[in-house]
Amino acid sequence: MEAEKSKIELLQEIKQLKLQLDLYKSIADYSFDLESLLTPEGKFIYISPSYETITGYPAGLFLEDSGFLVEIALPEYKELVQNHMHEGDNYKPGHFEFQIKTKEGEVKWLEHNCQACYNSLGNLIGYRASNRNITDRKKAQTQLHESTIRNKALLDAIPDLIFVFDSNYQIIDFNAENDDNSLYSKPSDFLNRSIDSLLPENLVTITKLYVDQVLETGIPAHAEYELLIDNRKQQFEARYVQCGNKEVLAIVRNITKSVAAEKELKRESELRRLLVQISTEYMNLPLEKIEPTINNSLERLALFVGADRAYIFSFESETGICVNTHEWCNTEVESLKDKFQRIRLPEKFSEIHKKGGTVRLENVDELPDSYEKTWLVNQQIKSLLVVSMMMNNECIGFVGFDSVNHYNVYTEIEEQILEVFAEMLVTIGNRKQKELELIEAKEHAEESDRLKSAFLENLSHEIRTPMHAICGFVDFLSDEDLTGEKQKNYIRIIQNSATHLLSIVSDILTISSLETNQEKIRMEQVNINNLLISTLEIFKDQAQNSNVTMYIKQQLPDQHAEITTDASKLKQIVNNLISNAFKFTHQGTVEIGYKLIAAPTHERENDGKIAEKLVEFYVKDTGIGIDTAFQPNVFKRFRKAEKNESSQYAGTGLGLAICKGFIELLGGNIWLKSEPGKGSIFYFTLPYHPVYDVKKATPGIGLLSKTVLIAEDEEYNYLYLEEVLNQLGITIFHAKNGEEVLEICNTIMDIDLILMDIKMPIMDGYTAAKILKSKRPELPIIAQSAYALEKEINRYSDVFDDYLTKPINSDVLRELLSKYL
Repeated sequence: MEAEKSKIELLQEIKQLKLQLDLYKSIADYSFDLESLLTPEGKFIYISPSYETITGYPAGLFLEDSGFLVEIALPEYKELVQNHMHEGDNYKPGHFEFQIKTKEGEVKWLEHNCQACYNSLGNLIGYRASNRNITDRKKAQTQLHESTIRNKALLDAIPDLIFVFDSNYQIIDFNAENDDNSLYSKPSDFLNRSIDSLLPENLVTITKLYVDQVLETGIPAHAEYELLIDNRKQQFEARYVQCGNKEVLAIVRNITKSVAAEKELKRESELRRLLVQISTEYMNLPLEKIEPTINNSLERLALFVGADRAYIFSFESETGICVNTHEWCNTEVESLKDKFQRIRLPEKFSEIHKKGGTVRLENVDELPDSYEKTWLVNQQIKSLLVVSMMMNNECIGFVGFDSVNHYNVYTEIEEQILEVFAEMLVTIGNRKQKELELIEAKEHAEESDRLKSAFLENLSHEIRTPMHAICGFVDFLSDEDLTGEKQKNYIRIIQNSATHLLSIVSDILTISSLETNQEKIRMEQVNINNLLISTLEIFKDQAQNSNVTMYIKQQLPDQHAEITTDASKLKQIVNNLISNAFKFTHQGTVEIGYKLIAAPTHERENDGKIAEKLVEFYVKDTGIGIDTAFQPNVFKRFRKAEKNESSQYAGTGLGLAICKGFIELLGGNIWLKSEPGKGSIFYFTLPYHPVYDVKKATPGIGLLSKTVLIAEDEEYNYLYLEEVLNQLGITIFHAKNGEEVLEICNTIMDIDLILMDIKMPIMDGYTAAKILKSKRPELPIIAQSAYALEKEINRYSDVFDDYLTKPINSDVLRELLSKYL
């Protein structure tokens, strides 16, 4: 009975299992998963249709070959699937994920779950395997993972600090670098901690305020605040936004650098604006306002950059000498302007400025021990900035800032601004100099115009005075009742007036020749002892009549006193100086002399000749002297013609100007020493070119047997020359034109010398002289003419042996006769 009963129960159980299997199949046939039943040995006994749907392979392949699933698994998963399906000969339950390749070549992810099936007796009857297609899920996971990595990278790339606060002000998430110096605590200490225990009180208050505001309104908020971190002030900005249910995300950025940059940019803009304002102030600025404006500019720039002292120095590149020309100091700093007048800059700083460099020191105390450091410390300088002022690649000065009460880090932009200011100062200096030169030129032109006007007025007076005497006394000479004594007196007056008039004309022509560079030098031999003696003879009568004693002091013997120079110009120089001495000396002495002195190196070159010594002449008088204020002008032309000068000392005002011009042409200098009421000393130098082997003949000796032909068409001029030559016992012939000269010379062969007038009728003297020289080149021919300009003399120098300018001085004539006869 029991066996029968067991059989019945077994049949019932089988029936029940079949029902369950049918039910499973009916369900599995419509499942999206790959459902399968396996025997305890791991052989498929059921495959759901989804196997073919998912893999593309017919389900029968899996029933026929239980290892087909291993075949379609990707290589890296084959071993996993194989080991799961067979461990010995038994199938192994479990859970894992693997990838397969479908018939179409598509790779799919499957999630495998396998469970053992038991009967009511607890015996293993098989396995139920389910493979779910999780390809989409895997893709989503991959995308989520990649998105997470990307978001993390984005967060890590953001330099800002990110915090998430809950409504209790606890930090529930964050993103921050471990080495961020903006944090008060380590990032690991943030989570689940209230901000009260992490942040300073002022930041706690700000954070709570904006967290509450964002949670209440849902509107993002923005805050800026300042914190003291490591004893340094740092600026922050924070943005608060709602990011979840009762959660607030805060992005905190350290804006210290940007705030500083913004402030510096603003400061730079203001500094440039200040420089533009300062530059504008100098446009069309009158000269008298330049100096105070420069001082004002220094003050404004110094106050802006926080300097205690600002200054401008002029600088001499060759010597390193500098002079403080402008300075501004704040009320607590000592001025150094008075101390810094013509001081020598330290060599190191001097070399920097010569190259147009900049000296910028943040802390003088940190300099190595040196003269430069000591020099700066003595001025109590802590920091400084100094830039060079350059013109034509040469340093002419520098402008700078000193910090005395504190250390100052002068920025590059401040250096650039100071460089621009330095360039502006150079431009202003040039403009000031040019304007001063224009003003001086204008004043000089106005003065010259005034002096010329005064000169013309005076010249008119000077010319009219002798002309009046000449014309007046010439009329008297026609009086038939005129006695011989009066006639002589009138003639003397006429002669003196004519000489004075001629002197005026000669001065005018000479100064004109000097100013147009037409005056030339005619070097010849002259004995300066004889020249001074002859000068003494000329002024002897004047000295006796004016109660003045005249002295001559000679240093050299006659042989050494023979020099090479322009004798005519030297005579005129000496005569002019002595004439002035007598004019302004009413009693006392007039002394003329000379001495030999060594020539300075720069004065030794004259017309290609080296002069190692100079002859220093002097003319000394005990007259009225010259006021100190007027002394610099005495050698300028027309000065004597000034209206405020007394008519007691009449003259053209050209004498000293002519002397200066002649002396400079001869390679010398002229100067004076004078004291009002005590007299004057005029000095001048000439190069000493001695002639030791040449001696002059004495006029009037050995001339009795000589014959001279005078070629002169003016009767009075001939009579004068005749009288002079008669006194010497010379035989005379007279010709009135060039043709007569040629006739006489062809007839009389023993003519020893010809005095040839250049301007004559029929044939002029120059033409006649050329013809004679071609036939008798040894015959001396001396030109005599009223043409006195150097260029006119030079025009005839190729024919004539020498030249006499009318009116002819008898002493000069005698000297020339002695020379050629």
